[in-house]
Amino acid sequence: MNDKHRAAGRSGVGAVMGSKNLKAVAIRGTGGVKVADPAAFREAALEAYSLLKQNPVSGEGLPALGTPVLVNIINQSGSLPTRNFQQVRLKAPKQFPVKPWHRPTLNVTKVAWDALSPAVASPV
Repeated sequence: MNDKHRAAGRSGVGAVMGSKNLKAVAIRGTGGVKVADPAAFREAALEAYSLLKQNPVSGEGLPALGTPVLVNIINQSGSLPTRNFQQVRLKAPKQFPVKPWHRPTLNVTKVAWDALSPAVASPV
């Protein structure tokens, strides 16, 4: 787990840790993160935010439906590990039904901006 409630479940980090019998890594810091050029960082962050909002998947699908909206995209691209990573695509209907798993209860955009960096003021 990282960042209080997120997990690096898809990157293989857990498998590597398990193969090394590593149970946890704990880091505690009291210093802040200094951004070398806050204005340039803010400009780049706003540009990335704009691109994400314009994309139908990241701008509409993910906020409304969450991660399940990616299943069809990943399956169609041949990147969906199936059958214990022996295959990369499920042989199923062209589209899996995607339903929201939860009702959003907070402003995800604001939370993301607040977590991004103290050097970036939230545009929302």
